[in-house]
Amino acid sequence: MLLLICGFAIGRVANPDEIIGTELLLAFVSLSVGIILFEGGLTLQFREVRETGAVVLRLITVGLLTTWLLSALLLHFLVGLAWPIAAVAAALLTVSGPTVIVPLLRHVRPTRRIGSLAKWEGIVNDPIGAVLAALVFEGVLHGGFVSMSEGSGWAALLQLLVTLLVGGAIGGAVALLVVQGLRRYWMPDYLQNAAFLSLVVAVFTVTNHLRHEGGLVAVTVLGLVLANQQQVTLKHVLEFKENLRVLLISVLFVLLASRVQLADLLSVGWKGLAFVMALILVAVVSIGMAPMPAEPACYEFNCADDNRACRTDEGCFGPCACDIETNTCRPR
Repeated sequence: MLLLICGFAIGRVANPDEIIGTELLLAFVSLSVGIILFEGGLTLQFREVRETGAVVLRLITVGLLTTWLLSALLLHFLVGLAWPIAAVAAALLTVSGPTVIVPLLRHVRPTRRIGSLAKWEGIVNDPIGAVLAALVFEGVLHGGFVSMSEGSGWAALLQLLVTLLVGGAIGGAVALLVVQGLRRYWMPDYLQNAAFLSLVVAVFTVTNHLRHEGGLVAVTVLGLVLANQQQVTLKHVLEFKENLRVLLISVLFVLLASRVQLADLLSVGWKGLAFVMALILVAVVSIGMAPMPAEPACYEFNCADDNRACRTDEGCFGPCACDIETNTCRPR
């Protein structure tokens, strides 16, 4: 919030579009999001979603489509936007984004399953939502969503799948090459951070050139594959990317907030405020489409009988600890 306030205040003094240029600014934002997604992919471990993998899948499929449809209905009937504009705006609203989710998780510190579920959804959903928004925009621009009977809807779905496949294939192939290069010590350690940053930018740019918004998918898969391989260690790269992510998120918040005009905020009116409140209900409905499995409880027994250690089952909801007052095991 402080960064947004500072950015809004800076925007009253200087316009970033005039100083940097709109094209350069948007290119910087795109590359920054790609780097942030790569860092997010490096934190995704498959073992984290052994219990909630089905929930994550439903959130990024059924939940995403539910958010898109309900948001489009609200934008049309509540705000009064035309159907084409409502469809594009609603597609943009399906993206939760790691720039917000990851910092919130660090601050709130939820339990293990909730934290891993929110992190996976925020990172994986970002490239899918971005590709969806781009395809919806192209469809609306060329009148492709006028009639589903003409096959335009299926064509858009096919384009979405092709983009995901191309981005995933490029990201996975580059990750495998990187692992082999690191195993053979083709690059000294002191150059790896700079090399990874250059590689992410290159993969993002090339894939985006081949498939619009495919770069987000490629860098996410690149980070995901590298995070789950067991042949080389990348802790030093992850630490560098975490520091870089904090810097990029801070700059992005200030830059984007500085582009917001006071007149735009005042023109929102009560309909805009009502729409924001309704979006909370949309999020609740979307999450309800992917219910969490029942929370397994820790085995309760006298902590003193086992040297103050708690015995848990494999699916325990978060770590357990001894409750001093009741002398029993409770989830943390």
